Amino acid sequence: MKSNGYGPPPPSLLGVRFVLVDDQTEVAAALAASLAHYARMVCAGVFADGQRALDHLKRRRVDLVLLDLLMPAMPGVEFLRRLKKQAGAAVPPVLVLTCDDSDRAVAEALGWGADGFLVKGTGIEALTRAIANIREGGAALSPHLTRRLIRRAYDTPPPGLTQDEQLTPREQNMLDYMSRGLSYTEIAQHEGISAETVRTHSRRIFRKLGVHSRSAAVALRWREAQAEENTRPGV
Repeated sequence: MKSNGYGPPPPSLLGVRFVLVDDQTEVAAALAASLAHYARMVCAGVFADGQRALDHLKRRRVDLVLLDLLMPAMPGVEFLRRLKKQAGAAVPPVLVLTCDDSDRAVAEALGWGADGFLVKGTGIEALTRAIANIREGGAALSPHLTRRLIRRAYDTPPPGLTQDEQLTPREQNMLDYMSRGLSYTEIAQHEGISAETVRTHSRRIFRKLGVHSRSAAVALRWREAQAEENTRPGV
């Protein structure tokens, strides 16, 4: 199937229900229409105010939240914090879609449980691939953010997560893959093992690091890499 000259959308997105939380309502409405037309996703609401979105999510279950961070009434990070507390174990995946790609914004968003972080302007094909990756248990980062993370994680390697003595070499390798945004299926293909084995390694990693999700583990890496950079001479 082709749509507006684009390649076929990921078939797994058919019927996926999502909400958009963004005070730029006209832009958000246009994006919602594009996702509905291209990927046959279902928009369950566009909210300019985070509290209204939280109230809606108390009553309705959705499969995904697309969230802007730069909102006047309730910043996106605060929305994430309240959503996590409100929804408990039933927190829907959250993909941040914003203009603020600062290290602090990325670390805070991932630290509060965002499953992905893309900058606004990401094309519809790349956006839907990111959403599909998240729904398969992976993560999503804009390419330039992934490059920035890799540079900081491996430049004269800092004592970050890959150097953590709690982790076995195999677990360190798995965490490296996760930090690059690979899904469990993709990691399994690289390692020649099953996706369930990757999930087992992931659960052990999270337990050792004292986190509850891969996004929190990636956020921890961001914070450690940033702290290491701030302590370098001349910084």
